[in-house]
Amino acid sequence: MFIILLVANLAFAAWALLLRDEARDAHLMAQQINPEKIKVILARDKPVAAPVAPAAAPAAKPPEQPELLVCVEWGGFVPADATRVEELLAPLGMGPKLSQRKVEDNIGWWVFIPPLASRQAANQKAVELKNLGVDDFFIVSEDSKWRNAIQFGLFKSQDAANVRLAKLRDSRVRSAQAGKRDAQIAKVFFQMRDVPEPFAAKLGEMKSMFPGSEVKACAAEEAKVRP
Repeated sequence: MFIILLVANLAFAAWALLLRDEARDAHLMAQQINPEKIKVILARDKPVAAPVAPAAAPAAKPPEQPELLVCVEWGGFVPADATRVEELLAPLGMGPKLSQRKVEDNIGWWVFIPPLASRQAANQKAVELKNLGVDDFFIVSEDSKWRNAIQFGLFKSQDAANVRLAKLRDSRVRSAQAGKRDAQIAKVFFQMRDVPEPFAAKLGEMKSMFPGSEVKACAAEEAKVRP
């Protein structure tokens, strides 16, 4: 009897456990929303992510425009002024880009102080001129007729000479005068090739230091213009 009761109890316990699991499964199914739509996806059925398009490469910068290079000519200078211009241009280290050309020019007019009694007197007058703020002149020494005269400029026209004379009057130089000077004199022109345009503009400012000088483009056959 004991064995029969033990077997009966074990069978009853197993049956109870089975009923409990079925009830739990039924309860879980009842809690699901649209369980009939659930689909098992195997590993081989997993969706493949769409390939990501590579980021567009940044737009290339447009090439920088090369600086325009030009050929300019500054002149014409009498030999004494040409030496001063050379001193101004020397620190720029232009080397073979800088050249000179010399021409014989007919001079019609000049502004001057007549020859003084001696070189010492001419030097003393030069000191007085510098004290008045005038420094663009030189003492004539090569021409025997005009030795120890003080020259303020050579001009092709009387009008240009009178403009220079008026400026000297404004600086209180009373002994200067304008007159004819029929002679030929060497004129020096400086040519600067392959220089940037801003440099050419700077020369335009510097030419005021030498009244009568001119900055212009080189002659067509001599210029070297690069795009």
